[in-house]
Order: sequence, then C-alpha cells, then structure tokens
Amino acid sequence: MKIIYKRGDALAGPEYFLAHGCNNKGKMGAGIAQQIRTKYKPAYDYYTEVYNTNTLELGAVLGVKCASKYIFNCITQDGYGRGGKKYLVDEAVAACMLEISQQLKQLVPQVLIHNIEVAMPQIGAGLAAGDWNLIEKIIEQNSLFQPVVYIYE
Repeated sequence: MKIIYKRGDALAGPEYFLAHGCNNKGKMGAGIAQQIRTKYKPAYDYYTEVYNTNTLELGAVLGVKCASKYIFNCITQDGYGRGGKKYLVDEAVAACMLEISQQLKQLVPQVLIHNIEVAMPQIGAGLAAGDWNLIEKIIEQNSLFQPVVYIYE
C-alpha cells in the first residue's frame, strides 16, 4: 500500500490504530516511544511485561488497546542509543508490517483490512538511524493496511 503522508503529530491524528518502533531492550526513553509511554501507559506496561517475562524478539508486534487508540509496539531495533549508529533492523520492519496486518485481520472484518489506516512516525528513521528511502519501500511492500506516516514539525 502506498503511504499517505501528513504533517503533524501522529499521537494527535484521528486514526484509531497507531504503530511505532521500539527497541528489544525494554526501554521507551526517547522519541515517540517516550511520548507513548507517558500518554498510553497500558502500551508501555504491556511492553515491559513482555520484556520482563520473555524477550522482545525482533519483528514482534505487541498490540494493546488503550483509552482512545490501539497501539502497536513494533520491535524493530536491536538496542538503542544516539550518535548515528544504526539500531534499526530492516527485516524486523518488514516482519512487523506483516504482523500488524495479521493482527488487524483479527480485529476488523476481512473486507475492511485494506481501508484501515494505521498512523505511524517515520519508523526507524530517527534515533534508530535507518534509511527512510528503504524503510518506506519495506512498509509499502509489506502492509495490507493503509499506512499513514506523520512528519512531525
């Protein structure tokens, strides 16, 4: 599915479903993950629960219903940090988009899946230091849903 681009804050958009990239180390301390941790505590609680009882496997998607949104915590990063080191794992982004599609099939009628909008930031192109040109193609090639990417100003 071709990405729809919007300017603004993905957390403030009208889309019910919201996906974002997370690391596999149990930390949501920066970027949109930190904002989700604050605003949608059940998403963070579920993420830390899985981290504390298992491992956060690359490509896994932890979907959780919050008050006004359904959050997909996508495990796309092997570690975290600053300074330009690439933490994003491109194959994990592909696996996450496929997994979101599968989870949506359980949440919405099959005939609607292609019309469901899932808001997201430019997953992996910020602190995780991925190449957005490649990530964009991965998202478009592996999404049955309509990806809506917000460019935050």
